[in-house]
Amino acid sequence: MNKNAFISLPILLLLLFVMLLSYQFNQDVGVQRQWHFQESIALEGEQIWQAFEYKVMSDLVSADAALSTCGHFCELDISQASIEAWPYMYQYQSDALLWQLEKDNNPQVVYRLCAQRQFNQSIRCWWLKEEAGRLYWFASLPINR
Repeated sequence: MNKNAFISLPILLLLLFVMLLSYQFNQDVGVQRQWHFQESIALEGEQIWQAFEYKVMSDLVSADAALSTCGHFCELDISQASIEAWPYMYQYQSDALLWQLEKDNNPQVVYRLCAQRQFNQSIRCWWLKEEAGRLYWFASLPINR
């Protein structure tokens, strides 16, 4: 009998255990990579809103606002993105936002800025108030269609 070709049962079990650990580790790494990829896509979709808040909302003045023609703020026309309803455009990379700024004088002056994303038609609104000639937002609301 050749003793050099003999592999004991504990060594086979140890080898099997190491293979199972390696397989489980690779599965976990794959799941983690998929999670990071999906997270990066979601964060990339939010960049347009962050850029809009930084570039547009930081430079708003009350003269940009149109007086609301309704008793308070008019209902948003989200069925179509027309220039009449959404007069301003913000371009970010290959995507764009159409936006409008309205003011309501009942009983104090409050402003509403709403933006509609061209890519997936999502809408967000911000409510603003004026202090020392500048507009500051105090609430925001995503609108799901």
